Amino acid sequence: MESAGRGQTPEGAAQHGFRTAASRFAGNTGEAAETPPVAVEDKIFVAVPEEFKHGKSTLQWALQNLAKDSSRSRIVIAHVHIPAEMITMGLGAKVHYSTMRPQELHAYREHEREKMEKKLNEYVHICRRLKVNCNKEAIQNDDIAKGIIELISLHGITKLVMGAASDKNYSKL
Repeated sequence: MESAGRGQTPEGAAQHGFRTAASRFAGNTGEAAETPPVAVEDKIFVAVPEEFKHGKSTLQWALQNLAKDSSRSRIVIAHVHIPAEMITMGLGAKVHYSTMRPQELHAYREHEREKMEKKLNEYVHICRRLKVNCNKEAIQNDDIAKGIIELISLHGITKLVMGAASDKNYSKL
């Protein structure tokens, strides 16, 4: 690595988690102590829709096939929330969100978020019932694909389970 060539000793490299040929050699001679491997929690992100009935089978598949060692695995319920553009007001009239007063829009978005949280808790309940470590991660984006990409980059996701789309565009009849 270049960092060892910039004034950092191989021993310093080993202390900070950098491995070079020199630090590997130093570890073998007893100059740098190796720490035993620590059990790392395995995070499995499961992308689910807000509606429980549409995402339940995806979560169940992940639990059955990937979270077998529940002491080391953590399921993360991942959801991309698309905020409504048209908002229903009193008497059923719909208005575009941009025409609303800021405090009204904020209150509506907060109500929307609370509703989403309650629905996502149904997924969490399944995990808790099976004694699987679980938490939720939701992000707001106008595009689901872009939201998933953002979740991947924010959390360094290496394991992601997604269900197939149920509309005609993705299946042959």
